[in-house]
Amino acid sequence: MLIPPLLRPFSQVWVGHGPWPGGFPSIAVTPMIHMMPLLLVFGLYAIVAGLLVHRDASRRGMDPWLWTCIAVFVPAFIGVVIYLVVRTSSGRSCVNCGKSIQGDFRHCPYCGHAAGSHCHKCNRAIEANWKVCPNCGNQLRVAVQSPEDGEA
Repeated sequence: MLIPPLLRPFSQVWVGHGPWPGGFPSIAVTPMIHMMPLLLVFGLYAIVAGLLVHRDASRRGMDPWLWTCIAVFVPAFIGVVIYLVVRTSSGRSCVNCGKSIQGDFRHCPYCGHAAGSHCHKCNRAIEANWKVCPNCGNQLRVAVQSPEDGEA
């Protein structure tokens, strides 16, 4: 079979010996074998990134399947970077169910447990050791010590 000079570099890849007489053009197996390590690396990246993002997103109360798809299918690690930038970072978690909640929530949206103290004038979340509400200036009640805290 005569191969034009322009196509000679590609002859090993594109011209194979198939079941048709005269060597019908087919894809050779050799280039696929050279791609296997690269496919293996990207497959492992997709599995590891998907598992870690799914677990972290569900722990933070975000949609885990949406963020897993973004992290895995957006190329060149850009999906993981987008997730790391956008993810909510709240320093509080519910004492009842353990899920992450925003700092200004008075009740856990997952289990309904009271999430902390609030100002009786403006209903904003406050810390237990504050004496004045930073939002409205209201004098806060002094927290009553529980018997566990007061015993020595």
